[in-house]
Amino acid sequence: MSESKPTQLNRLQRWMMEIVAHPGGVEEAASTQRAQELLPPGAGRLDDVVAPSKEMTSEDRIRIYANMYFWRQVDVLAEDFPQVRHLLGSELFHSTAIDYLVAHPSQHYSLSMLAQEFPEFVLNEAVEVQHREFVHEVALLEASIQRVFDADRDEAPFQLDHLLAIPNESWGDARFRLIQALELHRFTYPVNDYFQARRKDEHMDIPGPAPSWLAVFRRDYTVWRLPLDEMRYALLSTLAEELPLGEALELCVERVQVDPEEFLSNLKNWFQSWVAEGLVAGVET
Repeated sequence: MSESKPTQLNRLQRWMMEIVAHPGGVEEAASTQRAQELLPPGAGRLDDVVAPSKEMTSEDRIRIYANMYFWRQVDVLAEDFPQVRHLLGSELFHSTAIDYLVAHPSQHYSLSMLAQEFPEFVLNEAVEVQHREFVHEVALLEASIQRVFDADRDEAPFQLDHLLAIPNESWGDARFRLIQALELHRFTYPVNDYFQARRKDEHMDIPGPAPSWLAVFRRDYTVWRLPLDEMRYALLSTLAEELPLGEALELCVERVQVDPEEFLSNLKNWFQSWVAEGLVAGVET
């Protein structure tokens, strides 16, 4: 039974994507088993699918689209990682982006997923990059900003009066649900300080190691960065696991090794601040 026209079109579209997205070039892509399986019935060569012109072969014509697709991906990486590009310089960033795309070709239809492995590539494979540990953390922050911006949806903010209405005896069992468009980071460098200086067009030398903590979140379609200290980072991290507050507090005191009295004395202000910032989506008591 012959294929319907929609099925034929779908196969042809998938074949074209297989060809233009392959990092090894058009000729190598066309010879892969996957591309051969997607060819329309009766087609065995490129000429059977894409007709040559007077000036160009079939391979030359497809190569135009393949090159456009590849260079568009390089442009996307430059747009997503402007601070990494600044640190490396245009030439080194360009060659690093090419090496990344060849080593980790896109496997997703959306370009928003293109850079998900780029920070680890910078750390583990980009051998020409100096200060790789710091550049890696800057890349982590920029990738986080993109993910948070692309998160599924904004959630209705939890109101402060709802927080204040929780009975004192119920706080230990309260489970706080944080918004989906939120990521928490522990860095070994003062990454946000550098990032903020660059946003203000201020010069800042590459800093030495110094631990820092950061919340990256979206509110009203804008991505915000909220610096944290170790105690607040520890508490938000355990709350993200939706543990009861009493259990979360015990874990925090154990992990951070702080004075429990000092820790508890800050809770009210912290929660009021997080609700005001829009980090809390709900509370179950």
